[in-house]
Amino acid sequence: MAFIRCCIIAVVWVFCMPNTNAQTVYYPVGASQLLKTTAADVAQLLQKAILGSQVNVQQYTTLPSNGIVFIYDSIIKGNQTCIAESNGTTFLKFKAPEDNGLVYGVYEYLNKLGFKFYQPGSIWEIIPNLTSPYKNGNTSFTNKYKYKTWFISGGHNRWIMDNNASYGWDNYYGDNGHNWALYQRRNSMLSEYKFTGHRGDIMNANYIAALKTILVI
Repeated sequence: MAFIRCCIIAVVWVFCMPNTNAQTVYYPVGASQLLKTTAADVAQLLQKAILGSQVNVQQYTTLPSNGIVFIYDSIIKGNQTCIAESNGTTFLKFKAPEDNGLVYGVYEYLNKLGFKFYQPGSIWEIIPNLTSPYKNGNTSFTNKYKYKTWFISGGHNRWIMDNNASYGWDNYYGDNGHNWALYQRRNSMLSEYKFTGHRGDIMNANYIAALKTILVI
């Protein structure tokens, strides 16, 4: 009888464990491809960190009452400000006015959980051992720098060994370019503002005069 009882308990534990560790990362309907990809990245990272877990990704129209939820909140000021709120057991929400803040806040939160990304690629990842992604509290993440971005010199153009057009929405082209852009986002290397291209339009007399007042020529 004792043996049969142990077998029954073991079977029940096996079937219940995946349900106990089942989590969902939610993004709002109409979200950008960047936010959808971020949700998928968070899901696969958490699934690696939580033994026996199953982490799914799903869009929502009505705010979920549990899980990990990305929320656009226009009341929050600053495009890279993000507020993370959790009850510590079943609910974690990230609120920001736009994608830049949500992406920044999510990866800052993961960094505090122990995730590290030293180079692009899983071989360079440090994945912590977690029992839950939920940490009770209310935290505001705000970048201290308006400009903190670096770009691959000369851009990242199409080449024959990486002819993948799936990442036209990302900063760089192809699998390799996407991996570099993901590496930057995971390490909070993007900032509130960024330079785009060669800004010949701002190189005028007034701008040059302003530079002369702060630079030694």
